[in-house]
Amino acid sequence: MKLLIVLLLLILMFNCTSKIDKRKEVVSTSVENIDTIKCDLKFNQDSGYILKSEGLKFLLSSRTTDTANSSWHLFKDNDTIGKYYKVVNAQSCFLCLIDYGGKYSFETHIVFEINNKNLIVKSERFFHGNYSCCWENSYDGFMKYGDYFAIKTCGTGSGFCSSYLYVFKELFAQDSMNGIPESCWSAENGNGMAKNITSALELVNEKIIMHYTAEAGIIKDSKPYFKVKYRRKFDVMFYFENKYWKANDSSELEGLVF
Repeated sequence: MKLLIVLLLLILMFNCTSKIDKRKEVVSTSVENIDTIKCDLKFNQDSGYILKSEGLKFLLSSRTTDTANSSWHLFKDNDTIGKYYKVVNAQSCFLCLIDYGGKYSFETHIVFEINNKNLIVKSERFFHGNYSCCWENSYDGFMKYGDYFAIKTCGTGSGFCSSYLYVFKELFAQDSMNGIPESCWSAENGNGMAKNITSALELVNEKIIMHYTAEAGIIKDSKPYFKVKYRRKFDVMFYFENKYWKANDSSELEGLVF
């Protein structure tokens, strides 16, 4: 009888210990603890750029990249890998850095929100198709329009590159927002035909007006250039509702390749 009681007590102690250990694991990985990660980067201007020497150190300290099996070795310490903007009338900023870590097949971009105590408030990773074909470099696809911030993602394919703009004041995950079509280049294999869509963004009274130019033409291989045969210009207005940018009239975008 005494032996049975001892066994029951040991089982009870084991169960309690297991619950405590599991609770510790949950707390240690909780999203709430993200604000304990210190950002050692300096944001002395309203906007600025981040070099690899300091940006990679921050990505490693925030556990958002790894140099194992990565492409980080291809870039010099004085290469620019990111850009930041301060929030108007607030002591905080949004920071965007490219990530060449080996976890993903191609580069991704990470946007961080940093508060006035230099702690990370939030971070979200943005993915492209196969690579960031719509970025001229590692940082130019992160922009600011008035009080809004924007990051563009790229769609890729054979003879194809498109871009979408994710415009925000509050940072959300990529799959919980929608991108505004920005540009597209599409070359049809074999026949020399191509389509090109470009745009310019205008912010008016909390609404976005995209001024589009759609072109179709021929690519000349012997003397590479794009000869435009057809051009059309049109505008589409977008308004923000429930985390989504919605077009007042999306009929203008129908039939266009993005």
